[in-house]
Amino acid sequence: MTPNTVLNIQKFCIHDGPGIRTVVFLKGCTLACQWCANPVSQNPMPEPLFFYDRCRSCGQCSRVCSAIAFNGEVPQIDRSLCIGCGECTKQCPSGAMEMAGAVMTPDQVMETVEQDIVFYRNSGGGVTLSGGEPLMQPGFTKEILKRCRDLGIHTAVETAGCLPWDNFEKVIPHTDLFLYDVKHLDDKKHVRGTGQKSNKILKNLKKLCLADKQIILRIPVIPGFNDSETHIGRLAQFCRTLARGIEHVELLPYHNLGAHKYNLLEKQYELNRLAPPDNQHMLKLAAIMEKEIKQAGLFCRVVSGTV
Repeated sequence: MTPNTVLNIQKFCIHDGPGIRTVVFLKGCTLACQWCANPVSQNPMPEPLFFYDRCRSCGQCSRVCSAIAFNGEVPQIDRSLCIGCGECTKQCPSGAMEMAGAVMTPDQVMETVEQDIVFYRNSGGGVTLSGGEPLMQPGFTKEILKRCRDLGIHTAVETAGCLPWDNFEKVIPHTDLFLYDVKHLDDKKHVRGTGQKSNKILKNLKKLCLADKQIILRIPVIPGFNDSETHIGRLAQFCRTLARGIEHVELLPYHNLGAHKYNLLEKQYELNRLAPPDNQHMLKLAAIMEKEIKQAGLFCRVVSGTV
């Protein structure tokens, strides 16, 4: 069972729904996107991050944790054995080990959320549950959303949609806005890029469009994966058929600003040489999208810095 694991709570956000928002990032994701800008969010459990440049090669961490081997130079973490206890971070004298994620209660989350109610009200903002994938923790997510709604705070959920429909049903009554990611229409290509098929994602989106909830459709534009004019045209036709419930479409250009985070997990970033799409290409794709969807009363915009 996934615990109530929070990766981070970030205030004064403006790209995750209307107005000024507090974004609660939950840990754990059903996808493993090659371009993921925050790989630390994928594992549902708290886990240590290793900052190589801070390490003094003292070996203290290996003395308190059987998941860490020390060769005299740098510690080696066997993450298959790590239980996320955090003892290694407590023993490290140089701060080379830091924990990512913490188990929290709804009360602890709301204590932070409620600090900025005046900003939500004055800006038309609110609270967004993001991740990772917040619907991996549906009970926890539901409780936070419900408490926010009880206080008159606008609520939003950012989701990749690759979950059982039951998870959606738990949070729909307490959610004002869904930020819904769609990466690719083709199952095989979706598996290659994310590790999962797209059929469940698309099926859930169709159901969500019938739930009378506001939806912003978000498409991360990844060079060589889904950035062809042909595929964007197909996505536009798909979006047009889902006009009910969708407010607009956002294209999110790929960036590699999170590449360094893979090193903290001793992972290799597979897209290290991939260049972000240029602005001219993004505007062209947005024009292709909007030409199709405007017939259904929708519009498209490019939103940078969010993938």
